Amino acid sequence: MSDESKPNANSEKLANFRLAYEFARDTRDTCDTLAWEVAAIIWGGQTLLLGFVLEAIIRQREVLILILVVAILGVVMAVVNHKVRRTRNDVCNGMIEVMLDLENRLEMEVKPQRILSDKYPAGRQKRLSLILDTAFGGVWVIVFFVAIWMFVCFPKT
Repeated sequence: MSDESKPNANSEKLANFRLAYEFARDTRDTCDTLAWEVAAIIWGGQTLLLGFVLEAIIRQREVLILILVVAILGVVMAVVNHKVRRTRNDVCNGMIEVMLDLENRLEMEVKPQRILSDKYPAGRQKRLSLILDTAFGGVWVIVFFVAIWMFVCFPKT
C-alpha cells in the first residue's frame, strides 16, 4: 500500500508544483503588463497636460491658478505612478523567486525564468521608470514655481 501511494502522492505533488508555476508566471506577466500600462497612461497624460500648461503659462495670466493646480496634480501623478510600479515590481519579484524555486524542484530541463533572470539585468525597468517619474515630477515642480513667480511678479493690469 505504501509503495503504491508514494508514486501517486509524488505525481500529485509535481502536478501542484506545475500549477503553482503557471500561477506564478501568469501573475508576474499580469503585474508587469499592468504596471507598464498604468505608466504609459500616466506619462502620456502628463505629456499632454504639460503641453497645454506651457502654452497657457506664456499667454494668459488668468489661468495661473489652474496651472498651479495642474502642476500639483502632475507631481501627484508621478508619485502615484512610482508607488504603483514599486508595488507591482515587488509582486513580480516575488513570483520570479517562486518560479526559480519551482523550476529547480520540478527539475525542468529548460528553465525559462532562469534564462530571463540571467540575461535581463535586475532593476533596469525600475531605474528607467524612476528616472521618468522623477523627470516629470521635477518638471511639474518647476512649472509650479514659474507660475507662482509670474503671478507675483506680473500683477494684473
